[in-house]
Amino acid sequence: MRIGFLATLLAWLGFAGLVHAQPLALGNRVSIPEPSPPSNYVDLGRPRPLKEPTKPSEQLSVCSHTQTVTDTESKSCSWLPACCKELCMPEKTVCGPEGRVWASAEYLLWWFEGNHVPPLVTTSPAASSGILGAPGTTVLFGDRSVEDEAHSGGRFTLGFWLNECQTIGVEAGYLFLGSHSTEFTAGGSGLPGSPVIARPIVNGITGAETAELVSFPGAAAGNIHLLSSSRLEGTGISGVANICCECCYRVDVLAGFQYLELREGLGASEFIALSPSVPTIGGSTLAVADQFDTRNEFYGGQLGARAEYRWGRIFVNTTGSIALGSNHEIIDIHGSTIITPAGGARTTVPGGILALPTNSGQFSRDRFAIVPQVGLNIGYQVTPHVRAFVGYGLLYVNSVVRPAALIDRTVNLTQVPSNQGPGTLLGPARPALVLRDTEFWAQGVNFGVEVRY
Repeated sequence: MRIGFLATLLAWLGFAGLVHAQPLALGNRVSIPEPSPPSNYVDLGRPRPLKEPTKPSEQLSVCSHTQTVTDTESKSCSWLPACCKELCMPEKTVCGPEGRVWASAEYLLWWFEGNHVPPLVTTSPAASSGILGAPGTTVLFGDRSVEDEAHSGGRFTLGFWLNECQTIGVEAGYLFLGSHSTEFTAGGSGLPGSPVIARPIVNGITGAETAELVSFPGAAAGNIHLLSSSRLEGTGISGVANICCECCYRVDVLAGFQYLELREGLGASEFIALSPSVPTIGGSTLAVADQFDTRNEFYGGQLGARAEYRWGRIFVNTTGSIALGSNHEIIDIHGSTIITPAGGARTTVPGGILALPTNSGQFSRDRFAIVPQVGLNIGYQVTPHVRAFVGYGLLYVNSVVRPAALIDRTVNLTQVPSNQGPGTLLGPARPALVLRDTEFWAQGVNFGVEVRY
């Protein structure tokens, strides 16, 4: 009875279509495939790993551009905004020009602030004897600025980024503007009709204008030569740190040490042959020299900033800095007179005309100084490692000593050397040592090439 019931149940299930397996011979097992679960079915007995939700991509949004940063890129330097990559160079991994080491060389064509020189050489009719203010007297040299012509020089820079992202580095530089000279020569034969050549001075006892004669018709034949020279050089080293880098520009700050040296000189030398008719020393020859030299040595700390903007291969950069420190001023004033009497022995006596015992010697002092500098360049990226540029630069020093400012035209004639030896000072100690500070600037154009690796 039980067997008949089971047979009847299986037949009814097969008829209903709920079992699709094919029956095997009696005594064999029936294999029924596992039915597929519905779509909303969850198998609680066999947990399946859930799929991680998609992580939203990190984005940098600058200049209305966005850039996706992957895990790999975030470990390097690919924090650049997308606009830098699109407008500048593809596959760029640092901010700014490529290369951890850079070196540049520039040619400088700069002008100095003129060194104002008092009247030093005059000419006139014989009746006026070259005295300033007398009828017909004109200034041949002085009463104007010298050393304001162009100076040629160079500037060299070497730098190195300390990290791969090019945000911390060191930079050193050297600048020089070569020695430039201004020369003047004038003379007369001493014959009737020849011009009067004189050195105008103020009598230290009377306070009146007078002159020392270099050439005078019938009395002296001579010439005078003046030479003014100047030279500037400097060096420095600074740390560089990036503070901003967006789109195609970057801004760096600089801090370090600055040294500058300004050397200048102004000298006058004359040679005079006296007529035998001149009382006391007639027939003698005189060689008279005055020399005024200065050296300014600045030592100070420097702070500055530099910004660069790039558009494709074209770039513009500007630099500004200010240095505060001490300017060590060194002054050297000396003169000499060589007298050779007719048929006699040569005698050398200290002192000239404007450099006499009352103001001669070596002196030094220190002054607080401020040295700002600015520069602007525009250039072109020639290759990935080389670029060329042209620009403008300005350097300013608020306090320096210069040779022309040391000259005191007031002379106590009692101490002027003669064939008897050095003069004995009677009355005011003139010329006096005049320590007068003035400002100084140098500015001009530059042409350069920079290499980066």
